[in-house]
Amino acid sequence: MELAGITAETPNPSGGEIVRDSRGEAIGVFEERAMGLVTAAYAMYRDSLSQEALKEEWLKGIELAQQECLAKGITSFQDAGSSQEEVEWYKELAEQGKFDLRLWAMIRHRYPDIKDKLVACPLLMPATAFSLVVLSNRKWMVL
Repeated sequence: MELAGITAETPNPSGGEIVRDSRGEAIGVFEERAMGLVTAAYAMYRDSLSQEALKEEWLKGIELAQQECLAKGITSFQDAGSSQEEVEWYKELAEQGKFDLRLWAMIRHRYPDIKDKLVACPLLMPATAFSLVVLSNRKWMVL
């Protein structure tokens, strides 16, 4: 929020809301069009990271999310917006025995951009219930 210049004085944009605490300070939740206020700053931050740093950041997030899910008894989830690269990273985690959740992943790329990469059907991970569902241009594929 600091990088995006969000302060207590930042007005809510049309069609969105910055969620605030009782003192009027933004708490880090941006609803609807308010998300656009932080999107550009976040994109600039991510662009400054190396591929290795991006993967490490993603892996740490998945590790923390998995711990939280399992601690609360959640054993499966859906990811409606995975990249092809993230699907490969999920696969690596599963093959290493480091992914203990069931996952339905939906790739966010357009079908023409990924059709040549969808040759392995179904994608079954050893010792895991990893599944990949692709919704692209209104076509469903289960891998």
